[in-house]
Amino acid sequence: WGHVINSHWVINKITSSIMWNLVGAYYHGTNWYGSSMMTSVEPWSGHYEVNPVIWATAHVTQFTEIGWNYLLNGTGSGELPNG
Repeated sequence: WGHVINSHWVINKITSSIMWNLVGAYYHGTNWYGSSMMTSVEPWSGHYEVNPVIWATAHVTQFTEIGWNYLLNGTGSGELPNG
């Protein structure tokens, strides 16, 4: 997910990404289990699990301030030579 957020800007100049859905309440064994930022198999119980993707999101979204801008490719932003 962190790679997706960063590559959106580097490759396509996209500054917004949507993670759908934020809290998943799917049973184990389904295709969507664990694909959300948080998982709550039994939401009525109040129990939930924080998935690693939430920390990746925090890492790339919480260090900016209002007014900061992305750097253009070639001026501090871009793809690394070896990927």
